[in-house]
Amino acid sequence: MIYSEHYPPFNFYSNQSPQGISVELLQLMLEQMDAPFGVETIHFVPWPRGYQRTLNVKNSMLFSTYRTPAREELFKWVGPIASSQNGLIIRSDLNRDFSNFADLEDLRVGIIKNDIGGILLKELNIPNIHLIPLSNPDKAAKMLEHGRLDAWAYDVNVATDIQRRLGLPSLDYKVGLYLGQPGWLYFAFNPETDDSIIQNFQRPLDQAKKATNAENENLFENILRRFNYRLVE
Repeated sequence: MIYSEHYPPFNFYSNQSPQGISVELLQLMLEQMDAPFGVETIHFVPWPRGYQRTLNVKNSMLFSTYRTPAREELFKWVGPIASSQNGLIIRSDLNRDFSNFADLEDLRVGIIKNDIGGILLKELNIPNIHLIPLSNPDKAAKMLEHGRLDAWAYDVNVATDIQRRLGLPSLDYKVGLYLGQPGWLYFAFNPETDDSIIQNFQRPLDQAKKATNAENENLFENILRRFNYRLVE
């Protein structure tokens, strides 16, 4: 079973079909594997549900998933897909200076359950910060807009895409503070998945990233350009 969520530009469902950087890369992989199924079999579910099912169901896969030391033994990994960056998204009119993590005390911060943004914040052990677990990022974006949150911990590129889709003006928001260094997104598999299956996915991913078209253009770089995305360094 393949699970994903609405996490643009990496994976999302639009015009009755799965789309995104990770989705197109997965399609290239499945084609090279001569798999009897394609990306149309992806189940788009809320992140907490997909996360738990992938932890508990053998041979299941979840993407796009940040690979971190805390998650290392929870899954088996195929990747990387792409790099990105997590941060605290705040309203531009929030009269608050963020020079270090101690400045986050007393903030109401929206986090998505089992999402890396919330995990990174919890690891900082900031006193008196109010972490508010939510089931989906759309709700976090709307609560931030209406002043029910002071900040939202999330992938900054994905947050921008979600806010744009919801019609929220980009100039109304900014990144108050970045959460650590840029990280890498992967396809995460249930830990009991046979290593041969992991290899069967890793090999075509490596090949897909090197593949070129008739014009000798790199297919993966073309995918990134199509979604107007630059890898975060």
